[in-house]
Amino acid sequence: MDEGFVGRFWNVVCGSVQYLVLACSLLLTMLVILLVTLPLLESGTGSYVIAVLDTGIIVIALLIGGAMIGVCRYRNANDQ
Repeated sequence: MDEGFVGRFWNVVCGSVQYLVLACSLLLTMLVILLVTLPLLESGTGSYVIAVLDTGIIVIALLIGGAMIGVCRYRNANDQ
């Protein structure tokens, strides 16, 4: 379909979208566990700061993964 790096990139990503969905499912599980344990930590401690940073990293990764899944679904819908 598309030539060049961008087309090859999306062909590889969309060819293995099931692994991307699995990774997002695992990230979502980790986020739920983090959000459950976050209120149990004392604010100001090192573990609290790490948990907050982990939450931000996981949310960003979920947004990127969700966007990639959305692009793959859009490309598959347009190909048919």
